[in-house]
Amino acid sequence: MNRGRDILLCIVHFGEHSLTNWAIESIRKGSLVPEIAIVSREGDLTHSPFSDVKLIVENENRGYSSRLNVAAEYAIGEGYKYVIFSNNDVVVESSTIEMLYAFLRENPDTIAGPVILREDQRIESAGIRFNLMTGRHYNLFYGMSISDINRGVIVADAVAGTFMMMQTEIVKRIRFDENYSFYFEDVDFCLRARQNNIRSVVIRDAIIVHKGRSCISRLDMYRIASMVTANHIRTFEKHSVLKGEILRSIVKKGIVGMNLLYFLLRGNGGLDAIKGVLMGEGEYKSQ
Repeated sequence: MNRGRDILLCIVHFGEHSLTNWAIESIRKGSLVPEIAIVSREGDLTHSPFSDVKLIVENENRGYSSRLNVAAEYAIGEGYKYVIFSNNDVVVESSTIEMLYAFLRENPDTIAGPVILREDQRIESAGIRFNLMTGRHYNLFYGMSISDINRGVIVADAVAGTFMMMQTEIVKRIRFDENYSFYFEDVDFCLRARQNNIRSVVIRDAIIVHKGRSCISRLDMYRIASMVTANHIRTFEKHSVLKGEILRSIVKKGIVGMNLLYFLLRGNGGLDAIKGVLMGEGEYKSQ
């Protein structure tokens, strides 16, 4: 086991403490073990059994983007060369961090992420595609097997915020937009990074397992649908290459329709989710 003392891995803690502990245990079993920090409210910190894990306090819960920025500030202030942002509900395979680190050493102007598997071992995300003309957003290779990926490095529009690694020099220049509490903050960050000649890639053989939605489990479907829709529209509005308000308005209505269809097709979507989509559209318009 090697110690990555120039790497800080920041776990953004929302949800179950047991999942955070499992994430830390999996990281410690790796072939390259970074310094580890938990970003959380002060009242939650007493639940960590790991005396050597750094504790970064954000007492006011302002959402995921805010905690990512708090973690970035800490990594910069403490002089780390690399930073990893991670959900608390992941299991990191043993060689994942070492593979990402090796790639970034050769490709410093890059945001790198692993292939994210669901618990059934199918792919949740191998990078994100976001169409700047239509607003279409999807996870590459979703539902497929790793064996279906025929290249070692996947160039994407964005890396999922579930687990991403980069040089701290990048977060010195670009911060997460705190208008995003949950959802699409990773896409917006990576698209703004691309404007600064920083690409987003996923390394096929670097793998994590996402144990699933712990950080938002306390939210009902109405609120989830509302945040997804508002942030989807916000991301399109910020980054679209379309000129002219009429075309943009048509596409934004299409985004609302895409989200309505998505939540209708979900088995647990229901009427609350549909109301949430429409509320999200209204929330964005009012901002």
